[in-house]
Amino acid sequence: MSLRLVVENDEIDDNGRDQRWAEDGLGGPLRTLAANLMRIVRGAGHPERLMDQIAALREAFDHYRAAFGHWPPPDVIHNALIIDHEPTSRESLGDEERDELRRLSDWREQSASEVQRASLQIIASMLLDQKPQLRSGEHDFWSSFYQTRDAHDAYLAGWNKSIVPKTRKPAKKPRGNGRPSKTK
Repeated sequence: MSLRLVVENDEIDDNGRDQRWAEDGLGGPLRTLAANLMRIVRGAGHPERLMDQIAALREAFDHYRAAFGHWPPPDVIHNALIIDHEPTSRESLGDEERDELRRLSDWREQSASEVQRASLQIIASMLLDQKPQLRSGEHDFWSSFYQTRDAHDAYLAGWNKSIVPKTRKPAKKPRGNGRPSKTK
């Protein structure tokens, strides 16, 4: 009886491992194909690699279906394609300054992500000649563009404020223009 339990536990472990591998295995082929398609639209991609990339993606989807019993749901595909931003180093700052910069950085990154999503909507709408979606994408783009600019400016102001030493005195302005004066 205990031998049978060990076998069942091994099967559960194997299934869990297969599911993790199947889910992790989607990201690479999805991102590779998506990036190449975007580059092809720009004129810089590799159309000759499309069929190999599509085959690799199909293989990853088949592996997922074999492990889970269904195709990947939209959230799994979305998470595989999401772009993560690297955190900014803030070790030398105080807690209050670090929290403020983190808030400003998050705002800036969120705004930049909205610009990226709007750009993708514009491109997709242009490819399919969908005028209403194109206008909506353009509106979203410009709205998030200005928000990103404001967020970036606020972040830089916060960063500059936090790294300038508190005891620093303003530099003295030199007198004159630095040239010898002319005497008559």
